[in-house]
Amino acid sequence: PAPTPAPLMLGALAAKAAAAAAGVAALLDGGVPAAAAPGPAPGTFPPSALSTVAGESCWMEALTADFCCDVRKGFSGDARCWNGPFTFAACCPAEAAFVAAETEKQCWIGSISRPACCDIRKGSQGDPRCWDAPFTFEACCRNEAAFVKSAPEKECWIGGVLPESCCDINKGVTGDARCWDPIFTFDLCCPTEKVEVQKAIEESCWLGEVTPKVCCDRRRGPQGEAECWTGQYQFDSCCTPKVFKQLELEEIQETCWLGFGEATRAACCDIRKGLRGDNGCWSGAYNFQTCCPAEMKMVTTFAAQCWVGGIPEAVCCDQRRGPRGDEGCWDGLYSFESCCPEQAAVALPR
Repeated sequence: PAPTPAPLMLGALAAKAAAAAAGVAALLDGGVPAAAAPGPAPGTFPPSALSTVAGESCWMEALTADFCCDVRKGFSGDARCWNGPFTFAACCPAEAAFVAAETEKQCWIGSISRPACCDIRKGSQGDPRCWDAPFTFEACCRNEAAFVKSAPEKECWIGGVLPESCCDINKGVTGDARCWDPIFTFDLCCPTEKVEVQKAIEESCWLGEVTPKVCCDRRRGPQGEAECWTGQYQFDSCCTPKVFKQLELEEIQETCWLGFGEATRAACCDIRKGLRGDNGCWSGAYNFQTCCPAEMKMVTTFAAQCWVGGIPEAVCCDQRRGPRGDEGCWDGLYSFESCCPEQAAVALPR
């Protein structure tokens, strides 16, 4: 079928997301969404209480499977339960499967069709215009997503076709072109090599006056500055999310101290006042991490020294064990604040 026009697709996605949000809100308020039945009550799934992550039980004290895995609280159960490797998917596999099945039922409304959206000939994520969280390729096209996941190990290599030959990027940026057809592509069958190629292209995009600030500027056109692109160097391969994130960061950093001067910067970034400098200086995007990069590097460098001799960061910084993680981990300079700076920046009082 012909692709759905982008405006219609975006409108339908917005309607789906609004309906899903309304359903979750109704459940959280104790009601029942009009378009769906409430999630199963706790205790109706196989025993998630036995779930472990890296050999460690998901549950402790008040954090029980019945409390955390209750899908009536939201798509991921009770969000307050999850931290690091302890996720809804890892700790509540049966409930996660239920949510996945229910989400897939809600994917296809209006002009958005499954055959068009899940068509992996358009890419390893189907038609990217179809997706908007929680309606993703993985959630809405579970069979195709499973195929994409298994193909590099199984389906791609039959009839004497070998990855060593087909994925050899010495033969070209898509390996051996003779190996591929509309379904079995380099992107699908050679994910590791695809990442290598993407990284190599991204790292060699910029030279001299050809910079992200100029070339990725969408004010110059939907594909940035057209004169920047040639061959494998295109807007999509060079102006990646990583590049846009760095551009946004640089734009904020350029204005952190506008009109204040170096004395203000020194006072605000002084880590003798705390691991985030002077907390009174920060607001919104203007935070210690962004405006004091040199000092932030000092803090993270020290934190990296905490995890030697088999002391596990995931356990020590796990705030499910307490507001300062596992108190048994800390001694002297090695504290929750100094060893878990990211968690401390969010959790501890300003």
